[in-house]
Amino acid sequence: MHLELLESLTIEKAAAFADEIPDALKLRQIVQQLNALPSESKSYFAEFTKELRSDLFKNSIEIKGFDLDTEQEVQVDQKNEQDIVEEEIEVVNSHISFDELLLQFVTDIKTHLEILKGYFILKLENTNIEDYELLVLYDEKYFYQPLKKVLSKTESKAKFASIDEFNIEIASGTQVNKNLLCLLLLSHRSNDEDGLKKLGKDLSLIFDQFKNFDSCTIKDLNDLKGSFYLSSNVKDDFFEEITEVTRTFLSNGLLTNEEEKMVKKLFTDIPTPLLIYKVLKGGKSGAKVIEVIPKKVFANSFEKRFIVKYAVKDEERKIRVERDRFGKFIKGYNGFNEYESIHANTLTLEGLRYSYAISASEKESFSFSEILENKRNKFFSEKVKTVDKLFEINLFERWKDSMDEVTCAISHYYGEYVKPDKIADSLSIILNKSKDEILRDDLFVNFNKIWSHVIEINTKVCHGDLHSDNFFCDSNGIYLIDFGFTDVRHAILDHTSLECSVKFKHFPFYITERELNDIEEELCQESTFTLSHKFQSTKREDILDYLEVIRKIRYHSISLLRDKVSVHEYYISLFLMTFRQIRYEGMNQLYAYNAAHKLAQKLVKILGLS
Repeated sequence: MHLELLESLTIEKAAAFADEIPDALKLRQIVQQLNALPSESKSYFAEFTKELRSDLFKNSIEIKGFDLDTEQEVQVDQKNEQDIVEEEIEVVNSHISFDELLLQFVTDIKTHLEILKGYFILKLENTNIEDYELLVLYDEKYFYQPLKKVLSKTESKAKFASIDEFNIEIASGTQVNKNLLCLLLLSHRSNDEDGLKKLGKDLSLIFDQFKNFDSCTIKDLNDLKGSFYLSSNVKDDFFEEITEVTRTFLSNGLLTNEEEKMVKKLFTDIPTPLLIYKVLKGGKSGAKVIEVIPKKVFANSFEKRFIVKYAVKDEERKIRVERDRFGKFIKGYNGFNEYESIHANTLTLEGLRYSYAISASEKESFSFSEILENKRNKFFSEKVKTVDKLFEINLFERWKDSMDEVTCAISHYYGEYVKPDKIADSLSIILNKSKDEILRDDLFVNFNKIWSHVIEINTKVCHGDLHSDNFFCDSNGIYLIDFGFTDVRHAILDHTSLECSVKFKHFPFYITERELNDIEEELCQESTFTLSHKFQSTKREDILDYLEVIRKIRYHSISLLRDKVSVHEYYISLFLMTFRQIRYEGMNQLYAYNAAHKLAQKLVKILGLS
């Protein structure tokens, strides 16, 4: 019987430690089985018990009630070194720190925290010598029972109390010398200002009983190593946050708790009990863009739509840079003072709310990407006309006022976009060649010649990142989103950027290399900039539709060229933006490589750079 049980426990232990984060529930069950052994049987499991204790220590896991008597496990006169280490471990682990308890707690209910809303994690401390205890504090409307059921099955032993109940305990003096990890659960309070005031008062009574207060946020639920959380001891910020979060309700559960905080903070100036939203896109930098419609407080109707963009804070503070660029080139630009951009942040995120050129009467809008791809989209048949409407919007017309003539090396205006070293790394993988071979490739040899070429160009304010996901269409017009690259740039940059988006994202990936080469040969003809050109390189209707879109893009670029007779300037910009696309896995990278190769050969010849 002992042998069978030992084999069974060995298998269970291996399963418990199989994942990166050990299964605390399985480990506790193993310990329970060991504790249940009769005294005369415990020595048989001594070696297994010793290994288990060692593995628990290595993984920073403490299981209370592990009461096998070491002296009964191994009958020896003197304790060996391992025994001494284990005793020291037990002494060290006798004090439960905040970080240890938080890690255990988050590990135990990680999957539930991914969907749980309206929660806040607090550190309430009175003394540095007492253990931390886990308290789940909830308001009277919060449905906490499912969480209580989950926690009852984990190592994180928690006490549950309503805010009112806990205040009564504090009044009786029972919480004076305690340290708490507090999970605060708050329900939303639409149109309940009195309730919000009472909540603030009740929480203040609790917090005032503790010497130290911190509000904590988990940085990444998938990475619980090192400094896995952030904290702030500013109570005013915390109370402002809970007011904003609990006052408003969001329409669905696609956003995390921290993301919901971000969105709600961006709408504090608009009294609304409900925010309807849909996710529009996630950017390459990790930013997320959503469309939000707030419901009016005293009516069944909704306000106009807004665009919200947010991302994890980083050293480059890209969201703040975008805010500044929006202020410089849009909100404060001649004729566009009615446009707004509001900035806010949480401990881990920062975001922007854009309010501009979006009709209140329109309930649906579509990205140009959706329009190109979906035949059932109501704007699908108007995709070529949409390009006309795009470049005729007031914003593009106003930006033309900034036009200026410049003579410079082309690299001066494309250094922010083209990263040769990263492109070489991508090509090394795509072509299965060494990086040295890639750098000797004709494409890179010709790139270096073009990169340093001095050219006369026009510059103006450009969107800077114009692709098919960055402008939207509804029945009242077109609006742009995502202004992180907006600046004074090569005047035709938006046009060549959009052409690349159409070709390398939307052309079907099943089109053969030979067919694509034929298309690129035709696109090297200057007649493709005229409205009279008829494409002959393909008979595929879907590709012909895309080529008509490209023809319109090119046609609208002519007025921005320095030399209205020659389109060489356009091809230089197109080459560099095509070269750039080789980096991005979501694009047809091999097509971009071949297209860049062909353009480079053409440019080296016509510019006399060979």
